[in-house]
Amino acid sequence: MGFMVWLQRYSSSKTTARELRCGELISSILLLTAITGCNGLVGSTAAATSGPPTYLSAVVANGSQATAGSGTLGIYDIDDNRDSYSLSTSSFANAQQGTEVNDSGSFTVFARGLRSLSTTYTSNGGILSTPIKGGYAVELAGQAGGLVQLATQPATPLVSTANCPSFPTAQTFQFITLPTSTWDPKTQTAFGSVSIGTSGSNVNLSSIQQFTLPVNGGAPAAPATSYSATADGACSPTPYGNTISVPASVTVTNPGQSETYTNPVILGIGPSGLLVESIQNIGFVNSSSDVLGDSTGAIGVPQPSSAVDTSAVVGAQYLGFIYGAGAAAPSASSALSWSSNLASFGFAGSPTLPSACSAFAAQIGTLASGIYGGEMTATQASGSGYGNCDFAIDLGTQSATSNGLYPSATVWMGSGFSANPTQSTYSFSAVAIVGQLQGKYVILLIGEDSTQPWSLYLMQSN
Repeated sequence: MGFMVWLQRYSSSKTTARELRCGELISSILLLTAITGCNGLVGSTAAATSGPPTYLSAVVANGSQATAGSGTLGIYDIDDNRDSYSLSTSSFANAQQGTEVNDSGSFTVFARGLRSLSTTYTSNGGILSTPIKGGYAVELAGQAGGLVQLATQPATPLVSTANCPSFPTAQTFQFITLPTSTWDPKTQTAFGSVSIGTSGSNVNLSSIQQFTLPVNGGAPAAPATSYSATADGACSPTPYGNTISVPASVTVTNPGQSETYTNPVILGIGPSGLLVESIQNIGFVNSSSDVLGDSTGAIGVPQPSSAVDTSAVVGAQYLGFIYGAGAAAPSASSALSWSSNLASFGFAGSPTLPSACSAFAAQIGTLASGIYGGEMTATQASGSGYGNCDFAIDLGTQSATSNGLYPSATVWMGSGFSANPTQSTYSFSAVAIVGQLQGKYVILLIGEDSTQPWSLYLMQSN
């Protein structure tokens, strides 16, 4: 089991420091005020390996606020046998003391495997007389992870953490940042890669590379803030399943009222290879480390062993979310609001551009490696499972040195897209990463227009 830290809050005015590594049990019987897992997280019990899968839900920015549940990491259970879901958080901050359910309810499976969530309980409102509609989840086959968006909240990645990863031979992953409204594409990490190997509970991250977003056709550059090319972590049971802490040790300095902590970055890697990093608001500890991504974390997939078949990627169908992080401003009233929209891309059985996209295509011209789609309304989601055609991705040319990396992608946003701040059709540069999870394509994209950062998270649905 993961280690437990028993913090003594009633003694010692002297400054002391103790480094606690995963597997070490502090045996001094002191006043118990908190139990912390190996990952620096509240709790030390393992996630159940039977029943509904436990998903780590990364923190994603809700405007200027870091949000997953109530501002911390989330714990999702999605039970396909009972068609139910729950979102919990674990914290000893403020009024919360331990793991509590924030939201729960039921779901209905729509076309193409889309799950429509209906919330019947919230921690603030109790049991609801009128369920809250408008939440959706895209879950990978085999319950390895996916994406979820509750009503009024941004889309967040989910990763199954039933078991610690096992990579006797190091595996290379490519990732993109989960941006906030203050993310700067010119100086902060947009995308990168990492090699991950394991030995028991020990996890080694090596060959870490981070790059900014290419601007105006230029080459990617190193971020302004320096980062380490290597890092060591450890995997152990926590309330969020079996997750990885980087660094592997947590240092508690000056136990008592003024104690401080070294704050770990939390990683989850699912059985199919989906990687999720969260670097903000872990329980009662705020983390500010930067291991892979920037802002609130990263999402990634294994790098393909050979070049991706771009035509196959373009010809597939996808479900996912279009996320606009919003724009930072001196005052909240003048900031551009964030947005998160359920989306569908690709159309079945059509080797040419579908008729529904003809008008949009006429505005933007022919795309060499184009994927057409857009936001999906509740009516469309419950019907055909295909949405509007007011968005397009032109992947561009695949990198000759990094399989699955498209560093010169272009995004076209139509005037009809509801979250389009300009209400006119325009394009902006982006970087896309393409990989496969359980034989299905995944597209992760990040870019920025003149108004705000944008991300697309798409998972093949056919």
